[in-house]
Amino acid sequence: MSEVGYSGKPLREKLVLKERHRTRFENVPGYLLGRLEPLPEANDPPFEFVMWFPASVDELQARFAECEGLLAGVGMFWVAWPKKSSPLRNTLDFAAVQCAGLNAGLVDTKICSVTRISPD
Repeated sequence: MSEVGYSGKPLREKLVLKERHRTRFENVPGYLLGRLEPLPEANDPPFEFVMWFPASVDELQARFAECEGLLAGVGMFWVAWPKKSSPLRNTLDFAAVQCAGLNAGLVDTKICSVTRISPD
């Protein structure tokens, strides 16, 4: 189910997700995984693509190093959270995610709207 967003690009293309990538999805809602199909086959670390939906700033801080550590040297680490306008409540925002990344020594920041998030 490769939906195209307002940018005119499918989500897989915006995230640069390739079928050959070794991938890990942490707490990613099922409806969003459906937008990323076909998903690469299950595999073991290290990964080239990690997407994580932490539930709070506390989880972000507690598990950032663990999730970032799943990457194979170079790779893509996407941290996602609901927009402030979403009906899903969350304490995360761009500033918290960027700060966690910079504190971990990551230097590149990209933003991508993945979907209009709504509860499953």
